[in-house]
Amino acid sequence: MQMLIVLIIVAGVLASYASSVMQNVTTYHATAEATATGDNMHAYYGFLKLYAAANPAFTGTVSDASVPVPSWFAHGPTVQNYISGGKAYVYNTAPPPGLVGYIADGTIYSLTVGVNTNGTLVGPTTYGQAPVALPSAIPNNSVVVTN
Repeated sequence: MQMLIVLIIVAGVLASYASSVMQNVTTYHATAEATATGDNMHAYYGFLKLYAAANPAFTGTVSDASVPVPSWFAHGPTVQNYISGGKAYVYNTAPPPGLVGYIADGTIYSLTVGVNTNGTLVGPTTYGQAPVALPSAIPNNSVVVTN
């Protein structure tokens, strides 16, 4: 009987430990996904900004073949772009959790990042600033990077 009690206690401790490990793995995975996606969007924005500056009259989505990116660079399938009035926008229609915070933490004053909320950019870098109106082509609830 005493052995059964010891076995139940050991099983409980192991289950608790396994649950803790799984929680850490889940948190790490979410952070890694936000980091990779954020860095990718930031790099893509840099390339798109060059295109927008060289083509100030262009409005619309730029094909990947037209954006001056290295041949090895690829953005995720949910990352899109839009240019309007010489201003570049990179947006993600299915952002991972924590993406806005990750991009905002590493881009003080160089980028404006947030979520498209009914045509207005809302995020940590827009607090206390004049509202940033977004083109209607950018879907609502997308994470947007612009300048």
